[in-house]
Amino acid sequence: MRHIRIVIIFLSLPILLLAGGAPMLTSGAPRIPAGHRDASEGITYTIKPLLKQDGPTCFLSVNGATNLPDEALLDITFTYRFPGGDNERYLDYKRCLVTGAVYQVQLGPLKRKPPAGQYLFKVAFDPARQPDSVSKYLEGKYQALEFLAQTETLIVGQSTEEAGQERQRMLNIIKKEGLALKTIFDDIKAHAPEYSRAGRAAEPQSRRSGINSVPPAPTNVGDNFGDDIKTLQQWSKETTGKLESLVSVILLEDELRVFEMVTQAKAQIENSAFLLKHLLQKQDGILDLKEQPKDTAEFKRQLAIITEEVSGLSKLTEKEVTKNLKELGIFSLNKDVLLGSLGKIELIINKALENEPLKDADKSVIMQEVVALSRNLPDVFYDELHNLVSEVINVIKSNQPVDKKAKEGIIQRIKALRGRIEE
Repeated sequence: MRHIRIVIIFLSLPILLLAGGAPMLTSGAPRIPAGHRDASEGITYTIKPLLKQDGPTCFLSVNGATNLPDEALLDITFTYRFPGGDNERYLDYKRCLVTGAVYQVQLGPLKRKPPAGQYLFKVAFDPARQPDSVSKYLEGKYQALEFLAQTETLIVGQSTEEAGQERQRMLNIIKKEGLALKTIFDDIKAHAPEYSRAGRAAEPQSRRSGINSVPPAPTNVGDNFGDDIKTLQQWSKETTGKLESLVSVILLEDELRVFEMVTQAKAQIENSAFLLKHLLQKQDGILDLKEQPKDTAEFKRQLAIITEEVSGLSKLTEKEVTKNLKELGIFSLNKDVLLGSLGKIELIINKALENEPLKDADKSVIMQEVVALSRNLPDVFYDELHNLVSEVINVIKSNQPVDKKAKEGIIQRIKALRGRIEE
């Protein structure tokens, strides 16, 4: 969890207390820079953003009219703004040509309707990036050419709650895929000893013969080790297919990558699947040795090299995949510590007098416990923790008596987070 962000928020509290809280940025009207002139003064263009849908397929489209000549280039940047906030997330960038005094460009096709929220379409004209023919035409028509940029907003969805619900839905799906990843991960670990046994069984017998010959060392693999290796190779192939299928399913969620938490959760599964596939490929090198007739010494040398590589990769994979699964909330949490922190915050809020502000000592304890929560909670708990922190900050920074509504708001957030942890 990004506890650093929360620490920064807390460190900023003195400034917030002095400032009394700054107003949030609003996002209604398009942002039109001073350099954008009307038709009587110079270059103009309009912006019309659309959500186009063709059956299950969707496009984010933008078009408009302009007085620019044919082959003029416009730069279009697509970004997303989460409802109720002022943070923009870059989605994509495209360039398009003006033809017949109009332009059009779209983002897609998308397999489903884009998540709820505000989509920003920034259309810019850069004189320095125009073809020579366009530059000569414009220089002959206008005394001066300026960089122009204008942004229009497209709202998808009916309410701000839809965006949060959609993000949580995606996270829940990805968490289920994380459980599937853990099953594959455990299966790969369980099969690891079989590669060592197969390697020993495939070792060439000594060419020496006679009364002084040394019999081959016993192994746990029977005389049909060739069949055992084929079975192991087939299992490896099927497991690799499962990993590839898992990643393919994950990529269908949040195609535009508008939700940071979803994007990170996907990356954790993709990274884990890549490591596990690489490990399987390296382990299969042990099985491939049986197809290469060698004398005993050469076989042992080759086997030692591959075994060492597999050992190092296994340790790295174990560490990274385990870490990624923890971030997905797959492994068990230290519930006692987490619930203890929530209990301390709840106790302070419950005993706070409604006609007095919180004491400095109580504020300090609350801050410490919230930071502890942020350090110990996986990213998938971001929404619940963010909501709790927002309620707490509103109470602390106001330095006003804690009213009933504020107390109920914090207690409600604590119950929601406690419920998720206890699941």
